[in-house]
Amino acid sequence: MSSPRCEPWTEDEIETGILIFGVKTCAHCKRELPACTDYFKPDIQRADGFTGQCRECCRERDRARWQKRTHGVPRGMRREAFSQPQTPTP
Repeated sequence: MSSPRCEPWTEDEIETGILIFGVKTCAHCKRELPACTDYFKPDIQRADGFTGQCRECCRERDRARWQKRTHGVPRGMRREAFSQPQTPTP
């Protein structure tokens, strides 16, 4: 299993990757990408061994989930932000 690369693949590399690894379509963005760990996270519970969403869509989903859970407050400031007494509005 290869580790994720930092730089994106070029179009030629994507075409070659599809020939080598096969193709997998992201369930969210519907792009056809090589079925490898550079584009999809491993998931042993799935038949093909990869998540249904590509890494980029997973990253966007996780970022939105983090924003919703923490209200966008950085980790070091959460205690102060959430420990302030909440005054009810009339």
